[in-house]
Amino acid sequence: MLKKDAESLKAFIPNALSDPPMTSLRDTDIPVKVFPSEKFLYLDYCDVVIWDVGKEMGAHADNSYPNRESNGTPYRDYTFIIYLNHDYRGGQTYFVNENKICIPETGKIVIFPSGLQYTHGVTKIISGTRYTLAGWLTRDKEKMFFDERILSKS
Repeated sequence: MLKKDAESLKAFIPNALSDPPMTSLRDTDIPVKVFPSEKFLYLDYCDVVIWDVGKEMGAHADNSYPNRESNGTPYRDYTFIIYLNHDYRGGQTYFVNENKICIPETGKIVIFPSGLQYTHGVTKIISGTRYTLAGWLTRDKEKMFFDERILSKS
C-alpha cells in the first residue's frame, strides 16, 4: 500500500510538461514544481477509486466533452492520480494525444492538465483490484473542495 512518507512518491508527467520526471517531492510541492506558473491551485475534489475485474474507462477529458461542451466541471484545471497498489493486471492509464501509457507503480503520481489536450482513459482490469486516489485541482478558489460536515464536528 501507499507509504505514509510523501517523500517516497514518484511523479510521472507527460513529456510535453516536463523536463526529467521528478522524484522525492513533498506533497505540498508537487503542483508548484510541475506547474511553476500557477500561483495557487486548490483541491476541487478527490476520491479513492476501487476498480474490480472488468472495469475500464474510455478516453475522456476531465473538464469538457469531446465536442467542447461543458461536462459540469469546466473549472478543473489539473488532474492527478496516485496509484495505491500495483498487484493487478490491466488498469493502465493511457493518453490518446500523447500516445503514452502509464505503467502503475505503488505511490506513483500522474498529474496533467484536465482538458482535451490530455484526453485519457484506463484499460480494462484483467485480474486483481486497482486502488487509486483520483483528484482534481482548480485555479478557482470558489470551487475549492469543502465539506460543511467538518465544521459541524468542531
